[in-house]
Amino acid sequence: MYPEVLIVRAEPSEDSREIDRVYEGQEVEVVDTEGDWAKVCLAPDSYGYISAYYIDYNTYYGTAESLEEEQARLDQEWLDYLAEQEAIAAAQEAAYIEYLNSQNYFYEEEPVDNNYYYEEDSTQDYYEEDSDYDCEEEEEVYEEPQSTPQPEQTSTPTPTVSSNGGGGKYLSDYAKQFIGNPYVWGGSSLKTGADCSGFTMAVLGANGITVNGRTAADQAAGGTKVSLSEAQAGDLIYYDNGSGVYHIAIYNGDGTVTHSSSSTTGVTISDMNYSGNAAGAVRYW
Repeated sequence: MYPEVLIVRAEPSEDSREIDRVYEGQEVEVVDTEGDWAKVCLAPDSYGYISAYYIDYNTYYGTAESLEEEQARLDQEWLDYLAEQEAIAAAQEAAYIEYLNSQNYFYEEEPVDNNYYYEEDSTQDYYEEDSDYDCEEEEEVYEEPQSTPQPEQTSTPTPTVSSNGGGGKYLSDYAKQFIGNPYVWGGSSLKTGADCSGFTMAVLGANGITVNGRTAADQAAGGTKVSLSEAQAGDLIYYDNGSGVYHIAIYNGDGTVTHSSSSTTGVTISDMNYSGNAAGAVRYW
């Protein structure tokens, strides 16, 4: 005949201190056995030992999920992960903008006109106060646009620079043509929008280069590893927040990157380490 009460001890020994009691008919989860003792779970992260001679065992089987249910669960976990990473990227972008504002920098959230973008070697004339700039000469060569340029491109520019002889700068220059285009999660179109890895895949692909995989982590794992200090224009800079690679961008060679940043900024130029998480570079050219 079983006793009505069993003492739960801290260790599998009759000399161990009592930490609880279980009563006849009470069900507890047995997680292990050690000789004459059964280790039982009293509460989350709380365990004790009772005599194994005075317990009856019942076995319960959970319901296995189908292959379809498993795939649906994995798909949802992946979508949740991507949404979490997008939220992290957006938060980091917002923090960077706040930092710029605190330093009295001017930040413009409006999309940059696709037909006008900055190039380091640009020969475009500009006005500078107290300079010897000839305004009359400017009037002779400047023609005002007849219509307002549209922010969305109707066609994808054709690469005109070879990958030979100029390093990877041609990739950086090509990417800048899409500044102002929208960020589209899961997208990889240079016309209608792309996310970060879709953008890098499309830019390099348009120049005849195939990157490794579709995600930022896949692309960071391919190519040739390059240290951040030795990165050149056209290399891909990847970002790791400690949980894994979550973002990737195209290096411009001047301490900045062109990337499809977030739904707020779209394709834009940022400081290479704007988020503080720049982890390394890879080269595909």
